[in-house]
Amino acid sequence: MPKKLYIDQCCLSKMCEDAAIPWKATKLGGTIAALATEGAVEVWTSPVNVLEIFLCADFDEQNRVTDTPKLDLRVRLAQALVELTDCRRMAPGFEFLLVRNLLQVLDVAAPAAIRCLDYFEFARTTSQQVYAGLLAMLAALRLLDRPEAIDNLLRSKITSRLLHSRFARDPAALVDEMVACAKEFRVTTDDIWAEFDARPLQDLREEIDQNTVQATPMDNATRGRLQKNKRAVAEAYSAAELGQCMASVFHCDSFLLMTFDTATIRDHWGVIHGNEAMEPPKFLAEATPAQCASDASVLANALQILFRDLARTCLLYARVPDEVVLGELEMCLAKGEIPTGGLSFDCEHAAMLSTMDIFLTHDTRLLNLAKRAAKFLSEAGGWHVEVVANEKQLQAAAKA
Repeated sequence: MPKKLYIDQCCLSKMCEDAAIPWKATKLGGTIAALATEGAVEVWTSPVNVLEIFLCADFDEQNRVTDTPKLDLRVRLAQALVELTDCRRMAPGFEFLLVRNLLQVLDVAAPAAIRCLDYFEFARTTSQQVYAGLLAMLAALRLLDRPEAIDNLLRSKITSRLLHSRFARDPAALVDEMVACAKEFRVTTDDIWAEFDARPLQDLREEIDQNTVQATPMDNATRGRLQKNKRAVAEAYSAAELGQCMASVFHCDSFLLMTFDTATIRDHWGVIHGNEAMEPPKFLAEATPAQCASDASVLANALQILFRDLARTCLLYARVPDEVVLGELEMCLAKGEIPTGGLSFDCEHAAMLSTMDIFLTHDTRLLNLAKRAAKFLSEAGGWHVEVVANEKQLQAAAKA
């Protein structure tokens, strides 16, 4: 049976950088093509690959694609992935991996807590088809343009970099706040992105430049606090992340109620938590049968508590991206630098470690972080994935 191979964006870009050399004629491309022909590997891609290709373009002030040579590279990247994957091996996005992990945990502890998986499976398949379709469009339509989507993607990427630049101005304050939020599981209903959404992108870029000039290297004491509390921070932040992922998968209350059985979750609360003596929270214990069957707020509040608790124990996939974020932040802040704008993309690439057999990247920093995450998945969940950096390592992993 072929091993599932995931190719990080930097490797794909290296294979496609020269318009005069087809990707199969490059050393790496030839190795991958040969392994695929032998049946040793099958290449998979992901939504984040497609989104990065989508952003491989120059844009004007209205975020419209401009006709530059960069578009030729975009087409080559998309065409290579279409060939490598037959435009059908599209991995689920991170949100579906994470929600599926929760469903698996509940299914083991209290099978009746899951009414059915029909809506989840439908939503996941639809998402994979949409991204496969976008990949095909990028390969076929050189001037493909979606200004609103581009704005959202760029804003997310730039906002992430802006936050990191603020952290770099005062790493000690960042770490103290991060640890406090994690230990107290501090949450808010405020729209924390409102400030950034209201500002022009150029304004955000200018603040990044200002903060970068004022960046201060993280001292050893601060780095020690971060290392000591890294796991607790990853667990807390991943619990909050799961709530956003649930909202991305289940677009309305009725889909949640169709998937989860509130009464069963209440009745098996202790079993789900691994402590049969544990009582459900008061609001859940006192919920009437009618509320359990039809009140999505009761279910949502119960799930929020489950996220918080299970992210610390058995929701392994939730912690992989946060391990990467914290590792990258630690490396950069120690040097008085800020992570690249692609860190959020790197995190979603790293999430693919949980479903692939081989993960290929040339990016030295991501390589080291991916190896850490792979070790965590192996030790905590028994999932083995080889992280490789070159053709020789790829061949060895494929034929092992």
